[in-house]
Amino acid sequence: VALPTEFVAQDDQSMVFASIETPIGNNLQQTTRILRRAAKRIEKVIRPEERKLIALDVGVGKGFVAIFAKGVHAGLIRVPLVPMGQRRRSQAQIEAAVREELKKMPGIDATVAPPFNPLGGEGDIEIQLRGFDLDVSRHMGLELRSQLLADPSMAEVTFSMQDQKPEVRVEFDRPKLAELGISAAAAGQAISTYFMGRLAGRYSEGGDEYDIRVRFAKEHRLDVGELERAPIPTPAGQVVPLKSVARVSVGLGPVNITRLDQERVTRLVCTLKQEWRDQQGQLHRKDLGRAIKRVDTLLAGYFQKHRQQLADFTYHIGGTAEDFMTSMKWLGMALMVSILLVFMVMASQFESLRQPFIILFTVPLSVIGVVLMFTITRSTMDISSIVGAIMLVGIVVNNGIVMVDAANQFRTEGLDRRRAIARAARIRLRPVLMTSLTTIMAMVPLALEIGEGSAGWGGMAKAVIGGLTVASLLTLFVVPTMYTIFARRQPHRRQATAGR
Repeated sequence: VALPTEFVAQDDQSMVFASIETPIGNNLQQTTRILRRAAKRIEKVIRPEERKLIALDVGVGKGFVAIFAKGVHAGLIRVPLVPMGQRRRSQAQIEAAVREELKKMPGIDATVAPPFNPLGGEGDIEIQLRGFDLDVSRHMGLELRSQLLADPSMAEVTFSMQDQKPEVRVEFDRPKLAELGISAAAAGQAISTYFMGRLAGRYSEGGDEYDIRVRFAKEHRLDVGELERAPIPTPAGQVVPLKSVARVSVGLGPVNITRLDQERVTRLVCTLKQEWRDQQGQLHRKDLGRAIKRVDTLLAGYFQKHRQQLADFTYHIGGTAEDFMTSMKWLGMALMVSILLVFMVMASQFESLRQPFIILFTVPLSVIGVVLMFTITRSTMDISSIVGAIMLVGIVVNNGIVMVDAANQFRTEGLDRRRAIARAARIRLRPVLMTSLTTIMAMVPLALEIGEGSAGWGGMAKAVIGGLTVASLLTLFVVPTMYTIFARRQPHRRQATAGR
């Protein structure tokens, strides 16, 4: 049975974020009007009894907020929800409803998710496309975005270069610059002064100092024709217009250029749905592990199909998906090491390799219980669930140790294998049940996920409860059977000596 997997269980934080980007070039007033219309739609989706208020953050802002701002064309809508116990719908259900409602609003790009992730990364799967040519990167990213959105499990796919910003491009004619003795740096400094200005002095008043910056007037800075006539000084003391030494054009360019390890990188951030239906109408739950495999297969096929055009490009799956794969890999190794260590401890104590092998048969029994528990409760395996499975290795063997040790003692009294283990199972039944029930009952509050912040530990508790319950019951049948088959016909010499 393939259980759905996730990195960390999403806890209900009682807060909904909607990041909205309007067309680039909108001013603050236009962006505010669009966000207010979006807030009206959200008011219809989130009922008054489910929310406390609706707050809007528009523009760049100052301080800590400015870190997550994208410009005056974008904004953030924050909706604090009432506590979990006072509403019927979960945060995930409300976010899905808001996401579907904002899709109906044309002219915006909405992302319903926190603007920052405390665990690092954005969304569930982050695809990094690495290459120098930004035009190729944008074309490739838009094609991959459309293919990813065709997957019914995808809720949102955002592309870092999806939008472009109008820009004025100045291409210098370097032979002409050389003839006039003008360096490219000097010409660039003149253009920078045209737009940004140059500090000419400071003005003091009332103990405060103010910079005096000289630059061209606003009406000239917004006119491309005026820029072409901008004066460029020469070393000979003359002035030539910019258009005589450069070509000025207007085009579209990237909003920002990001580098990672000194390489240009663009990102596709995928957010998965909590539940989705396939073409046959069958309902599926969010499964990060399978989604990563599907995305990796899609990327490998795309790069193979366009291998000539993308010879200088590579891709990498990062963010939360990379953390998930790394954690699963090392936790799997930790599980194997824990089994080996438990075997070594038991082998040293029993002074035998057979009896630890018999006791370790309880570990596969616990796996059956874990799978049954997560299947019955329709839960998702996350990192805490794997930690619970590792804990089970040291917990479930206790019942087997108690039974095998008792059987060894009875064999020193002259009983054969079958009678000794049968008697041990009967006598040790109460201690086995008591130790198992105390551990199970202690984990019940965590498994019920009562209160905010409890979802992160629910998987561990369910793994321990399910694995220990089934292992405790089946141990009473499987361990005696294995002991009868694999134990020595005659008791160990040291055991017999101890019995005398």
